[in-house]
Amino acid sequence: MAKDLGGIDFSELLKIANSPAGRELMNLIQKNRDARFDEAMHQAEAGDFSQAKEMLNQMLSTKEAQDLVQKIRGDQ
Repeated sequence: MAKDLGGIDFSELLKIANSPAGRELMNLIQKNRDARFDEAMHQAEAGDFSQAKEMLNQMLSTKEAQDLVQKIRGDQ
């Protein structure tokens, strides 16, 4: 299993991202992104993950996103 220093299992992450619910969740995130989201992602690329975490938490707190997360968890 390929893991980075943060302990992320990239093979598992790819499996989730390629699942039907994972693709739906990515589409939901893309549909709801805005300039603040893009700026937070740029800051994350530079090493500051605080705004990215906040933005993703906001996006994932919706009922639709929570339903998809539950589907993903059930698929594993």
